[in-house]
Amino acid sequence: MNGCVSWVLIRPADLQRAETGQILAEDTIDLDGRRGMAAQKATRMRRLLAAADTGRAALRARQEELDHLLLAAPATGWVEAVANARYLLILLAQTPAAEDLRRARLIADVFPDFERLLAERNTRTSRGTPGSHPRASFRGG
Repeated sequence: MNGCVSWVLIRPADLQRAETGQILAEDTIDLDGRRGMAAQKATRMRRLLAAADTGRAALRARQEELDHLLLAAPATGWVEAVANARYLLILLAQTPAAEDLRRARLIADVFPDFERLLAERNTRTSRGTPGSHPRASFRGG
């Protein structure tokens, strides 16, 4: 250090404890701007990975909560049963098994089928058409 002594001025305000949300310095230092491009890219990637991990953890928590809710009681009607099936198909679509193009197409095609069949059921039920019972579709009706 060439025998040089450098002095740092510490103000009494610097020694006080910071309260929650209090900004300690008026002029913040942009550290990213002082880094090279490679270091900036690495920092950005670390931040994005941390955000993605946080997002995945939150998604897992919400999925577990939904799983518990769906397991708590059976569906009370066709609309709930279809919602449950949609949820399961979305989970299946995120697995390696859904990478097969035929399965991916089957999964994609079933959603419009749900909409069409629920709409037809609602129309038949509102008119009181014979065979409008939900189980009639399983008997070929």
